[in-house]
Amino acid sequence: MGDTQNIGKKGLRAARRAIGLTQRELGELIGLAQVHISLVERGKLTLLQHQRAAVESILGEIEWDQWYMGKATAQCRI
Repeated sequence: MGDTQNIGKKGLRAARRAIGLTQRELGELIGLAQVHISLVERGKLTLLQHQRAAVESILGEIEWDQWYMGKATAQCRI
């Protein structure tokens, strides 16, 4: 994993890639399948608040509202 200090506020995909995590690796760290991470990155699924907090504890602050919250059609309830 890379350094999260200089990521700034950006989207999930950019933040994940900035520290060198795959979708599968991020999913394993927060207890979700790779497909769920893919769906969130594509704006097809939103995460619950505790899942977003888990992601941000790993990647730093994410701009959820810009992309994910407005476009998502389903919510992950895992």
